[in-house]
Amino acid sequence: MRTKALLDTGATSTFLIPDIAEYLGLELSGNPTEAHGAGRAFSVREAKVEVQLETSRQSRPGPETHTIDVKIPTEPDAIPFPVLGRKPFFHFYEITIRERKEQIVMRRVYS
Repeated sequence: MRTKALLDTGATSTFLIPDIAEYLGLELSGNPTEAHGAGRAFSVREAKVEVQLETSRQSRPGPETHTIDVKIPTEPDAIPFPVLGRKPFFHFYEITIRERKEQIVMRRVYS
């Protein structure tokens, strides 16, 4: 599945909308907990998901794959689209926002 998502420098966690979680058949774990974002608190459950990011690097072409923890709101309209938070993306990549070019450059950090 391909989708667009918001890279949110102010969000700690990564969130998927319930429709995507259902489409992917994600197994939700544990009891609902509370998350804060989008100007309010809402109930979420957690899951693990495999994410592939396309790369244009010549030395290692093809997608990079990561298994990450995501939070899924229990209310269908709690968030309007997926949110990529700092955890884990800012741990794996140096991120440069090129506002005038409307680009986000993510360079893999190997250390």
